[in-house]
Amino acid sequence: MRTLITPLILLFTFLFSACDGDSVDVPVSAPVISVLSPDLSVAVVDAMVSVTLAVETDRNVTGVRVGGVDFSPSDAPDGAWEGTLPLAGGLNMFQVVPFLDETPAESSVLSVLKAQAELIRYDDNLMPFGVGGHTMTALTDGRVVMLGGSSGAGDLSNPFMHIHEPGKQFFTPQRSNLRDPRAGHSATRLPGDEVLVLGGGTSGNISIVSELTERVEIVGSDEQVREIPFVGDPIRRMYHTAWLSDGPDGTFVTVFGGRGDTQYVPTPLLGIRQDMRVFELRNDTLFARSEAIGMPIEPMAGHVTVPLDDAPLGQHKRFLVHGFRIGDTLTGETMFFDLTSPDGFVFATAPSPRANRLRPAGLHLPGVGAALFGGRTANGELIDPAIEVFVDEAGRFFSIPVVGDKPLVDRFGHQATLLPNGEIYLSGGFNGDNAPLFDSEFIQITF
Repeated sequence: MRTLITPLILLFTFLFSACDGDSVDVPVSAPVISVLSPDLSVAVVDAMVSVTLAVETDRNVTGVRVGGVDFSPSDAPDGAWEGTLPLAGGLNMFQVVPFLDETPAESSVLSVLKAQAELIRYDDNLMPFGVGGHTMTALTDGRVVMLGGSSGAGDLSNPFMHIHEPGKQFFTPQRSNLRDPRAGHSATRLPGDEVLVLGGGTSGNISIVSELTERVEIVGSDEQVREIPFVGDPIRRMYHTAWLSDGPDGTFVTVFGGRGDTQYVPTPLLGIRQDMRVFELRNDTLFARSEAIGMPIEPMAGHVTVPLDDAPLGQHKRFLVHGFRIGDTLTGETMFFDLTSPDGFVFATAPSPRANRLRPAGLHLPGVGAALFGGRTANGELIDPAIEVFVDEAGRFFSIPVVGDKPLVDRFGHQATLLPNGEIYLSGGFNGDNAPLFDSEFIQITF
């Protein structure tokens, strides 16, 4: 794969003497530098990496220096230079300086990620049953709350709550369950280790709006489920995403996309929602602060919305959104949601991963950015390689190699949960035949 390194300055000029002796500025194309090998969209595992670069210019290239290392002319195609670079863990950013007629030209930046993933342990007995479309919410004390889901990609949902406590061998069923069965819902951790449950459907593949779940519920820190009042137009969506904003002005939850009611009046209409709505949680009541159809963005469902910035609960301001824009065809879509702008909320196109994913799992990696796990392609195939990481500082995705003898389970409709010990817990989901998975995988990504 040939990777283009973006020059810092695209054009430069040089002076030469014309026939009449006058000096004039003549534009000359800046060197275009690209990576011939290896494919640096894949993270490097070793401490050293040998790189071959191509330098395309109409000038005489007399040298190339990368991060202080002088590259040598290669036996590869004309204009190729090769050298070996030492790597530290994480993101390495090297300044690339080509020399034209012994004079340094404008530099570019070469980004190389040193990282790997490893399967720490595998467990097919931890979960009580095979399930996908569920939620897993990690609490500050190490407990993980498992809610709902379905036993097949299009099967009926369940209302069950199971909780795993640190040191225990299994998830434990709870006497207090959701009032309604749900799959494709959102479960948002609140201050005080409570969990707000919104949306979802009575099956993994609903056919009418009335099969959406409108009830709003909270799992208390005492592991009891309670229904809370809701004021405003109902949520009516599943396979959406939700995030918390908590501050002096109040506690708010924003939801985006999903499959749901796209019309409300005069009659409900089931489709793919493209809107964003805001709700306020106050005095144990949820108030709609947006109209039934909120601000339009893109029609997406089965996507992920992952924080990019390191921040306490409810304080994240920048998010990466990835999935498919769903219309007559499926088109990969990656966006930034930015709340730091003086203009308020801003969304913009973001770089895409190597593989566009439907119903992947995603989570925030502190100090790094966002990670995507598994999912399906537009034609329904399961995605391998399984892990891609968006490194915020580099502004791009990298595929993360999995080391060891056992590959990760290919799946979609699963959950990825960051545990207090830094391990990532991948749970449940569906295989290529839409059958539910019992598999629990605990992985470590090392930078």
